[in-house]
Amino acid sequence: MRSVIRLFCSLFTASLLVGASPSGDKPTPERGVREESRVVVVEVPVNVVAGDGRPVQGLTAADFQVFDDGKAQTITGFEVLDQRAPLPARAAADSAINPAARRHFLLVFDLSFASARGVVAARKSARDFVVNRMKELDTAAVATYSVETGFRLLIPFTGDRSQLAATLETLGLPNLAQRSPDPVGFLVALPNRTSDGPFATAGNSGDAIDAAMGETIENIQTMYQKSARSIYRDRVTRMLDSFAKLAVSLDAVPGRKHILYLSEGFDSRELSGGTGPNAGAKEGEWALRGQTWKLDNDVRYGNTDLKEMMTRALALFNRSDCTIHSIDIGGLRTNVSVVTTESPVDGQESLYAMAEQTGGVFLKNANDLGPGLEKLLERTGLVYVLAFQPVRIPENGKFHTLKVKVKDRSWRVSARSGYYEPKTHQQLTPIERKLVMTSAIASATPKSDLPAWVVAVPFPNGKDPARVPVVVEIPGDRLLAKHDGPAMNVEVTVYAIDAKGTTRDFLYQPVGLDLTRVRSTLQNGGLKIYGELALPPGQYMLRTLVRDAETDRFGVTVSALNVPSDPAAAFALPPLFLEEGRQWIMVKAKPHGTAPAVASEYPFSIDGEAFIPTALAGTSRSGEAMQVCMIGYNFSQTSDLQYTGRAIGVDGKTHGRVELKLLKASDREHTGARKLLLQVKTWGLDPGRYALNVRLDDAKAGRTAENSFPFDVK
Repeated sequence: MRSVIRLFCSLFTASLLVGASPSGDKPTPERGVREESRVVVVEVPVNVVAGDGRPVQGLTAADFQVFDDGKAQTITGFEVLDQRAPLPARAAADSAINPAARRHFLLVFDLSFASARGVVAARKSARDFVVNRMKELDTAAVATYSVETGFRLLIPFTGDRSQLAATLETLGLPNLAQRSPDPVGFLVALPNRTSDGPFATAGNSGDAIDAAMGETIENIQTMYQKSARSIYRDRVTRMLDSFAKLAVSLDAVPGRKHILYLSEGFDSRELSGGTGPNAGAKEGEWALRGQTWKLDNDVRYGNTDLKEMMTRALALFNRSDCTIHSIDIGGLRTNVSVVTTESPVDGQESLYAMAEQTGGVFLKNANDLGPGLEKLLERTGLVYVLAFQPVRIPENGKFHTLKVKVKDRSWRVSARSGYYEPKTHQQLTPIERKLVMTSAIASATPKSDLPAWVVAVPFPNGKDPARVPVVVEIPGDRLLAKHDGPAMNVEVTVYAIDAKGTTRDFLYQPVGLDLTRVRSTLQNGGLKIYGELALPPGQYMLRTLVRDAETDRFGVTVSALNVPSDPAAAFALPPLFLEEGRQWIMVKAKPHGTAPAVASEYPFSIDGEAFIPTALAGTSRSGEAMQVCMIGYNFSQTSDLQYTGRAIGVDGKTHGRVELKLLKASDREHTGARKLLLQVKTWGLDPGRYALNVRLDDAKAGRTAENSFPFDVK
């Protein structure tokens, strides 16, 4: 085994990675490679509010009707999620919350149609929203928009409040796109080319010249205004085009998306034209004088093409289950002094139209956005998820209309206007692929296209935080599937997220593979990576992402980890199955720059003899021997440890029979650990997944501890 561990440690690359290991009695089903179902189920999140704006509660599936392309559908699934009150505590073994039931908030800061003063003040309100007001299961993302750069996603959807706050705090003063040129010129004509004579010589009337000059200036101003309006309208057009593309991309995120659009809006006259008491008077005078070339109907009636473009863009948000809540930030006060020469623009009508046409709310003239956002959270806090199964859908992205009705016609129903057929991975845009990937991580939704098996165990080091070694195994046949070319670049990231949703540590490890040399090893085994985390006591969910950088295929594995909080209590690590018989490309991960220093010695050893743990243990027949290492802490150093084992099925019951035999014991380990190398044999187990539960008993000290780890029977 010493030669094996030397090979493991010598393959040292610059980067890192993480994984997670479950504990408890039941085997965790998410550790397996689960083929994703080809049955198409459409899930429709619905908000129902009464006339007073309050959510209607107590509804059942019988209260709803769903129409797909005009045809009534049978509701085959029904869920309710109410976040208006604190949710009950959830155990690590509980199933994940349906992503379709969650709320996702996208905070968009408009840097082109807003003042710096408004953006700076809005940033503070946005930080208060994500830190203090969002509910437990909500996620949020932060983006900026400018005409020059389009949308920039600063942080994808996440439930980590600390990361969202850091993003908002570092947003900074925007570099506003609309800059006014300095109009002052010291010289009005080139030197030595001015006339020595007066503007009007004696005997010549200046009235005619004045009239001609006035007419010329008016013509110049009219042409300038038409040109300026054309440029301004082009900026609005580019914004609406960017919004339309954003709407299509957000369909990749399951569940309802609430877009908090922090802006002052574009000039509403581009939509409605002039509405003042003297609107159109000048244009009427020009028409009577026959100066029709000066007329611009858009000034009087608004731009028809722009209105149609806005309607189409907002319809795409409805299709992607997105609601725009437009927030006028022009009236927010701030201590930042900002001087601008921009003329005031009334954008409230355009902001109202965005909210009204997508089923959102419009918040205006509020120095404190808190109360308005609280009402928004209350209004959207109760979500009904309706599921139905349409006829088999081909993957071509076709759109189907949806209509949701309730029995009481006075209630207002807010639901998406339709859904797109699933797209193939190749059809997704880069931003859609990123949103699909980050949403799976944020919602802890396992995805098995590129699976990983993870074992992570906390080793006490006599101080806080604890040392948590991690081993991630990626099956090579799944890496090679759908991958063409002689090279492969794999990225593995593991996030350790605590019970509050805060990421406490992470590992990241890129690996470059020359398939002309390692293809056979991958086919017969796979890629195994070792790294370490530093975590304080607590419950964690480890979310492991495996991504093929060339094809953008990815997988997400979710597993639980418990770092004990009582340093004096007896506890046992999960049974560590020893690797036997398979081929692996093994890589040791390098800590990231901010990671605390950890011990240098390799943790997986017994009596000085190193071993490599496997995250996917299995046996093919009854009585076949396997080896596990049990590590216990805070037991007596002078008494013999007793051990018993049992196999627990997915039903939580004991199955078959387990025989344990001691092969080696060591009481002289670091930090007082006691280690047992055991031979394991099982009988009477049907094929399937089980958890090996091993209990350690110290009769002399009166202490006991147990832990479990999954294994397969083929």
